[in-house]
Amino acid sequence: MSVFVFDNVSSQVFSLRIAQLGNQNTKVTNTYSSIEILKDRSSKRIESYYYGRRLADSIVFPMEILNENLNSYTMNQVQVIQEWLFGRAEPKFLSILEPGMSNASYQCWLNNPSTISIDGQVVGWSFDVECTAPYALTDIVETRYELLNDASTIEFHNLSNVEDYLYPEMSIQLLDNSTFILIQNQSDEDRLFQISGMRQGESVFVDNNRQIMIAESGDNVFQHFNLNWFRFSPGFNRLYVDGRCILTFRNRFQMAFSGY
Repeated sequence: MSVFVFDNVSSQVFSLRIAQLGNQNTKVTNTYSSIEILKDRSSKRIESYYYGRRLADSIVFPMEILNENLNSYTMNQVQVIQEWLFGRAEPKFLSILEPGMSNASYQCWLNNPSTISIDGQVVGWSFDVECTAPYALTDIVETRYELLNDASTIEFHNLSNVEDYLYPEMSIQLLDNSTFILIQNQSDEDRLFQISGMRQGESVFVDNNRQIMIAESGDNVFQHFNLNWFRFSPGFNRLYVDGRCILTFRNRFQMAFSGY
């Protein structure tokens, strides 16, 4: 019976565990491997044309949770637990504390809840876990580089085991008299991220996934941006950086699991 954490609250607070009830075993399988092959075939060809693949939209799996001693909950406790788990306006992170799951979490909603009762007393819940992505995510990893030369080369390993690009959050703090930053990812066909024309000492926050760029000074630095949002390729990335700055990446790695 595994402990879980939802929205930064441990199930131990309520003596709840992920469990099997009687002979009913809940098995969860990551559906990332379920992909759609994009193909077409003309009337004059036997072989199909293959254009690539499309990932599953999300993961949905059932879960049952029980009081660890099968003790019942009062009506007030039931209300508190249900407000914690269900009907949330925004998706929250669900972490399953089980060997082999590392520090991965699912960003999800918990939907279609039903109470589990013994002799008319509530001892647990069953529900569907509906995730926002077809993979799990690690805890936030922050990597900081202090680049004191006009030109620097840094190496970054994208630890995701999902074959897709990773768009991190970035913090850029210009040093000395620098007024621009250029990042060329030599592992991504020399893709170029560049902001020029900034004031000295400027600090800029960039969310490459949501395509947000905010300067601490309030200046509109977006007008000097080359519109190439920064991304990491799968695996090893070699970056050439022009401009003296403190560069910080914040991201969650994308992890696919075979199931548990």
